[in-house]
Amino acid sequence: MPQPVNLNDLANMPGFGAAKAALQKAGHWDEFAGAGPERSFTVEIEASSKVTATITVKARSRAEAEKIADRRIEGGNVDWDVGRYDLEIDSIEIRDSQEDR
Repeated sequence: MPQPVNLNDLANMPGFGAAKAALQKAGHWDEFAGAGPERSFTVEIEASSKVTATITVKARSRAEAEKIADRRIEGGNVDWDVGRYDLEIDSIEIRDSQEDR
């Protein structure tokens, strides 16, 4: 719900954009209001995340340990830890529902 604002105070605010910031904070600013009625958009987001796993294998050398680990990874015998907070947005694609028709 928009809050009331004093127009005299807005007019007398120092600094470029100060009145706009006050109007936004009070809920009176919508830069997309003149763009027509709301409609559905589908937003596809591709992201990558750091994925880690730690496994312990019994081996006689580093080379053998790597070979055993590779077999476990290929066999799906690893519990991966996906870093939700390390997401990096790779791409965003927005489709307008009205343009899909």
